[in-house]
Order: sequence, then structure tokens, then C-alpha cells
Amino acid sequence: MNPLDWTGPEFLSLYVPLLIGSLGVAFFLRYLLRLPGGEPLHLGKRVDPYEVAALDGPDTLIEAAIASLFHRNALRTEGRTLATNGTLPSDAAPIERSVFESAATEEATLASLSRHLKPDIEHFRRRLASKGLVVDDATALRLQLIPSLVYGAILLLGLAKIFVGLNRDKPVFFLVMAVGVGVIGLLFLTARPWRSRLGDATLKALRDEHQALRTTVMAAESSQAVSGKDLALAVGLFGPSLLIPMGYADLRQMLRPEGSSGSSGDSSSSSCSSSSSCSSSSSCGGGGGCGGCGGGGD
Repeated sequence: MNPLDWTGPEFLSLYVPLLIGSLGVAFFLRYLLRLPGGEPLHLGKRVDPYEVAALDGPDTLIEAAIASLFHRNALRTEGRTLATNGTLPSDAAPIERSVFESAATEEATLASLSRHLKPDIEHFRRRLASKGLVVDDATALRLQLIPSLVYGAILLLGLAKIFVGLNRDKPVFFLVMAVGVGVIGLLFLTARPWRSRLGDATLKALRDEHQALRTTVMAAESSQAVSGKDLALAVGLFGPSLLIPMGYADLRQMLRPEGSSGSSGDSSSSSCSSSSSCSSSSSCGGGGGCGGCGGGGD
């Protein structure tokens, strides 16, 4: 029997579990396709703090550079913006120079810096992609297309049933709600991923390896105890919440205001966190959709 001819409750009893299940399959495919995988890559003892920060995501890269410059009194906060404060340190890294020059020309925010520093971000993306730590363009396209097509086919079935219900003057409210929430899941699936599975494993290994640095930064009562490079690495690995014990709460608030989302990197930054949040959304939507009609048959 054609499911488009089923009654609304009958169709929803099949469609909602199918929608949730297909979303789970799509995210699993997205995970599998984040190639390469494998054991963590050993980056050596003298890791580049900004390469590590870029592994977490573009926003974390910029946050790490800001933290280092702020720590060395080259930047200051002015409410929700940044301004230069003195001169650029002579040993500044190229990404720090870009941040400083951008802050010198306007009241800089994380969003404006993200726009101005696209060449720097792309430089790090290519470096990490050459090591297999972030996905390249071809892999990203497959990640966006294949899971979206699998999940999109189920969404199209729901849309077809909505049109059938409207043509037959049947109630379709709950089905529209289920499909609408499902579209949110599609938006997550079509977002460009950042890290590969190898990048995930490497970032986790780096965090485990540098737990002592995290402890040092959080226990530091004097700015003399931590260098700008060490602080950049700590922020790149563990996020700007480490700035609070150092007395940089204003900078932490400027970078990530209360209630804001975390780093783009998982992007990872972004793929794993998106998967979990999207799955939760779809589950909620599915539960709501179970309670009503959806364009029944005769």
C-alpha cells in the first residue's frame, strides 16, 4: 500500500521514527567520511601553538592570538571590542601581527577579525589539510552531499505527504512541525566540516599531553609565570575560560559572552557537537510530531 495514502496517524507512526533514524544514519555517515582516520599524529615536542589552535577551529586560532597579545600588553579591551595598546612585540608571530594591525585600524571584534584574517585562516587550513588533520575541499563536499542526500530523501517523503494532505483537505500541522524540525537537521548536515577523524584524535592526544600546562595557567597568580606562547597554546587547547584565573575575565567575556556557543572548531569544531545538538533537536521534533495527524487518506 502506498504510504502517501495512509491516514495521518498511521503515516506519522512510521515517518517520525524513520526521520530520526535517517538523521542518525546521516550523521554516522558524516563521521565515517571525515577522512583520514587513524592513530593520533605526533607533532613533535616543539608544537606551533597557532597550528594547534587552528586545529580546534578558526575562532580558537584568533582567540589564542588575541590572548597572547593581551597578555603582553599589546592589546586592551574596550567593552566588547579590542584596541591596540602600545607596540607590537618584536617576536610576534604572523597571525599576531595580522590581529594587531586589524585592531589598529578599527574597533576589532572576533567577528570582524574573522573576516579580515581569512588569508591567515586559509594558510593554517592548508597546512593542517596537508597533514590530514582537517578535511580538504573534496572530502568536505562529499561530507556535505552524501549524508544530506540520504536524509533529504526522507524529508522529501514528508513534503510529499504534506501536499497530499493539503489537496485532500486533511490536517497536516504535526507533519509540518516534524518536517520543519527535520530541516534544521539538514542545515547541520550541509555545514562544512573542519577536522578529520585524525584531527579529532590528534587534538585529544594533545590535550591529554598538555594537562600540566593547563594546571600551570589556571594556578598562575602572576603574568610572569606564563609566556605569551604558552598562553596561546593553552587557549588553543582548552579555550579562553583559562583566562579567568589569570585575571583576564574582561577579555574572556569579550571573546565569548555569556550564553554564546563555543568554538567553531568542532568544529570539529565543529562536526561532533553539531551532530549531538542536531540529533537532540530532531528527537524533540519527532516526539512532537507523534501526537497528531498528517494528511490522511480516504
